[in-house]
Amino acid sequence: MQQVTTHYNIDPIKIYMDERLLTGKEKEHSIISGKIIALDIYEEEAISFTVLFSNGVVYNYIPVNKVFWKKEAIEKISHDLNELVYHNSPSNEVSLDCIEYLKNTKPFCYIKQTNLWIKGEYIFSVDWYKGNDLLNFMKLEDGSFAFLPNHKILFREKEDELCFPDYKKARWENKV
Repeated sequence: MQQVTTHYNIDPIKIYMDERLLTGKEKEHSIISGKIIALDIYEEEAISFTVLFSNGVVYNYIPVNKVFWKKEAIEKISHDLNELVYHNSPSNEVSLDCIEYLKNTKPFCYIKQTNLWIKGEYIFSVDWYKGNDLLNFMKLEDGSFAFLPNHKILFREKEDELCFPDYKKARWENKV
């Protein structure tokens, strides 16, 4: 029997979420804290999270656009899922890696749907190694998270003239 992995462990990341999204009940606004403890990666679905909430409940399949690393962002920020996850997972065969040189850098992240640049912080990369596809997990300055490809991030400090060079995606086969 072939073993399929859909949950990928990560170092815990503190988050906040509107608890009404979990209960489905209209009640007084309440915020619950928790920790992202794993990525949920299903083929043809957007990457989602497994979260351990402060009350001890573990919940899977939490969408990226429903959790925030800043508590105050819950009422101020509203991104659609397609703004924060560049594409669905082509498969669940991934490797997670952190490019140490990029760790804790503060690049500019481009959200194409809204033509918006947001300062971010690189956390790690998700690599679909069989398809030459990679998304970087970014902690955005506005309090949200995003999964963006290299070509939607400028790893530089200066804000002047934020635009991408006219490069094409390289699909070389590096075999001898």
